[in-house]
Amino acid sequence: MSRGVQNLMDNSSVDQAFVHFSGLATNDVAGAYDTKHSDAESADICERRGVQLVRSGRLILAIEQFDKAIRLDPSRVTALCHRGYAWFARGKYERAIDDFNTAIRLAPWDARPYNNRGFVHLTRDNFDAAIADFDTAISLDDGLALAWHNRGLAKSAIAEHDQAISDFTAAIERKPDLAASYQNRAVVLTVRGEYQNAIHDFDRTIDLSPKNALAFHGRGFAHFLMGASGNAIADYSTAIQRNPEFATAYFHRAEVHRSRRDFDTAIEDYGQATDWRPEFRLAFYNRAECFHETGNFEAAIDDLTRVIALDGTLAAAFNNRGLALAAIRQHKRALADFDKAIQLDRRFARAYTARAASRAEGNDYEQALADQFEALRLGLSIPEVYHDLAKTWLAQDSELREPRMAVELATRACELSGWSDSRFVATLETARIELRYGDSESVNRKLH
Repeated sequence: MSRGVQNLMDNSSVDQAFVHFSGLATNDVAGAYDTKHSDAESADICERRGVQLVRSGRLILAIEQFDKAIRLDPSRVTALCHRGYAWFARGKYERAIDDFNTAIRLAPWDARPYNNRGFVHLTRDNFDAAIADFDTAISLDDGLALAWHNRGLAKSAIAEHDQAISDFTAAIERKPDLAASYQNRAVVLTVRGEYQNAIHDFDRTIDLSPKNALAFHGRGFAHFLMGASGNAIADYSTAIQRNPEFATAYFHRAEVHRSRRDFDTAIEDYGQATDWRPEFRLAFYNRAECFHETGNFEAAIDDLTRVIALDGTLAAAFNNRGLALAAIRQHKRALADFDKAIQLDRRFARAYTARAASRAEGNDYEQALADQFEALRLGLSIPEVYHDLAKTWLAQDSELREPRMAVELATRACELSGWSDSRFVATLETARIELRYGDSESVNRKLH
């Protein structure tokens, strides 16, 4: 599964991933540590206080309370699991795993620490270890819905889609109100092209979790893939209402507008995406293409320069910037970009055709022909290549003029385009006339 699709998964809520907090965060927690309690009672108070601190986002203070609970009762498995969660939430994955390992050693019959440790492994893309832990959790407690759900996440991440769907379904059977399982099953169904079934699951997710921006976003994506662009825009808009900082939703709404050739609106949404995520290189790249379509070549160059600053290994970014530079007749700079694109990807056929066009503008017809033939050798069979080749063979100031070759190439361009492009037909007619009458001066004498 691609990273972009994987990001549609709902694996961000730790409450829906870890087994913890059950019955702990009650309202009768003591306000202060009371030494009159037994160690077990005091440990329970510290643990409850820690849970409340976690829920309010005060993780460091929560860890201090869990530390106290564990010092008072070193065999307290729930406190170890809670502290493990707090370490995980702080990004201290090794310390989280240490706590879950200790919990497993103390209570090897308890499925929950295995599930929790498995989720840490999953977050770190250690899928084999994650699946092994979820397998153990399920074998210890077949009714533990979250273990089925989390194994479904791991299976989806390694593209075992059938097993992922089976696991999400098992989670739903055990906990019918587990919204994340409907949502994640919908994502896998989307990947498999079962868009209507995916939409049904997203509908159920939204019923259970109406403020869930990810669910609206996922349903919008499925609608778009079905060709229902209006529904897609509506869902992306709702996702943005639910989360105004949702850069990916702006991006995908821009993609819909772009598919409708509403480039101005697409540009606005790509701008929102990059405002919220300044490193969003694909949004800059696609916005550059929209600027190019609208003739704003300078803006396209600026966006592609940003893309290259973020990742200087993208051959397509150099190629597209070269095209924008060529469009404003800065062919020397364009050639430098085409050279870089080809250096990064020797099989980038379109970069050869683009470089050929700029070389021809500089009257370097021999090198232009070499690039065009290389594009054909690489398998680029599009009418523009044959058309550009034909024009090169017809160049007035070239020593390589050969109208017979131009006729053959222009004919092929017309055939590939279904004879629908007037430019190709005009070039063919010019080549035929020159083949019959000679060069342009002879043609003019014959026709007047």
